[in-house]
Amino acid sequence: PVLLMGYGSVGMVAATTLLNFSIEMAGILFCKRRLDMKFSFVNFDFKLMKEMIVFSSFIFINIIVDQVNWNVDKFIIGRFYGTTAVAVYGLAAQLNTYYLSMSSAISSVFIPRVHKLVVVEGGNNDLTKLFTKIGRIQFMLLSLIATGLLFLGRPFIILWAGKNYDGSYPIALLLILPVTIPLIQNIGIEIQRAKNMHQFRSWVYLFIAIGNVIISIPLTMRFGGIGAAIGTAVSLIIGNGFLMNWYNHSKVGLDMIFFWNEIISFAPSLILPLISGIVLNRIFDLYSIPTFLFSGLIYVSIFGLSIWKFGMNEYEKDLLGRPFIKFIKKLKCLNKSK
Repeated sequence: PVLLMGYGSVGMVAATTLLNFSIEMAGILFCKRRLDMKFSFVNFDFKLMKEMIVFSSFIFINIIVDQVNWNVDKFIIGRFYGTTAVAVYGLAAQLNTYYLSMSSAISSVFIPRVHKLVVVEGGNNDLTKLFTKIGRIQFMLLSLIATGLLFLGRPFIILWAGKNYDGSYPIALLLILPVTIPLIQNIGIEIQRAKNMHQFRSWVYLFIAIGNVIISIPLTMRFGGIGAAIGTAVSLIIGNGFLMNWYNHSKVGLDMIFFWNEIISFAPSLILPLISGIVLNRIFDLYSIPTFLFSGLIYVSIFGLSIWKFGMNEYEKDLLGRPFIKFIKKLKCLNKSK
């Protein structure tokens, strides 16, 4: 805070750099003193180093391009419409960031399993089954959030940020709905890395970013923040919806037809939640906090029951039901002990 007050953004960057450096030094000291790790620079393996640099450079390119892709819209909007429009878009982008983190939290758990399958155990058939299993779990969570945003998003944004941010609602939908496609497939990124086949994705994302800029500039000039979101949505659908699915199926060896058949099988379970969302918007004033919370509880309950009855397979029911059963058993044990 002292650096920020004295030097502005430069101070903030300096403070962040100092903090990161301190964390890294603490990690080195811990490894040396507590774990008794030794660092040796004798007989350095330059061949291995070269492979690591090539492997990591494409990951680095992907990270940079990803940052550009998600932030370029704000720059374009600011250039043509000013800070107010950027703030409206920024709120929608923040919701999208939360949405992205939900999917990553699930897939990150399975990263060691993916690398073990590639290196030690299984073939493409096992990878496809794992890929589909994780994708279905991600889809259940993300479809709840996405459809909830569809029906409850506008009152949520107005209650949270105010009426001036009403324009964030359509922008959030345009960002979140298309990005659902890569999010339910993001364990495929680890499969590509485990097979050292992630270079294509980095090039695709580079062209996605370039295409996003080319499409978004005229659309932003014509439609403002919504136009910028449309440009991002189109580039995501082309890059992730078509090119990456083709690459995973034809080159990586994942059966994407099987994957999408499994995802589409959720369609009957979404009918009841969609109907309930429309009804809730018709009969309730969702711009009142108590009514909004009550409606949200009703929607989540209907969604959960419908997915359980018409969407989940036995593995998924067991995965979600097992912790609940354990909790009930613990309560019974506590009551008996009393």
